[in-house]
Amino acid sequence: MTTKERHFVEDCFFLRPKDALMGLRVDKIVGKENTNTTNKPGELYLWFEEDLIDPNIVHVSVNGNEPQKLVLEYINATYGQRCYLICNCGHRVAKLHLTPHGKEFRCRVCLNLRYRISVTNSRSIAGGALHNFSRISKLMEMRERIDRIFYRGRFTKRYKRFLMLCGKAGLNSEVDRAQNLLETIKSH
Repeated sequence: MTTKERHFVEDCFFLRPKDALMGLRVDKIVGKENTNTTNKPGELYLWFEEDLIDPNIVHVSVNGNEPQKLVLEYINATYGQRCYLICNCGHRVAKLHLTPHGKEFRCRVCLNLRYRISVTNSRSIAGGALHNFSRISKLMEMRERIDRIFYRGRFTKRYKRFLMLCGKAGLNSEVDRAQNLLETIKSH
């Protein structure tokens, strides 16, 4: 990457521990959760070492280049173990990114990646419009991923969070519709 070339997180393909543990081809990895299908590399293969000497090491090859070793690390949490990827720089991360035309997965710090929303001036007219559009777009994607909005006659936590974010974004009609739906259900 040249010094003048700047990439954003949204432009990059990412790999999570869940994807690495699957050890499948990229067209199997890129599903409904990894929505960045437009920037996926041409060929991406994941595999564990054949004799499983170390099950915490996954190999990845991008477009037939030399394989890169990805190290998985498990951390004990109150609800069980959580898996992380270790970047070559030593950072423990939940996602490793691959820039367009890149050959290696790296963390955001190594690639100097930023989110597009963080470089816009939301106080200017154009920046404010871009900021609002970005928030609404992310909310639409979030709503698509929510399969169930009710559990035992109540809104799920994910849906409540979605409604709270809609309220902050000024989408009060969505919040009002949800409240009306809940009241209608409770009245019957």
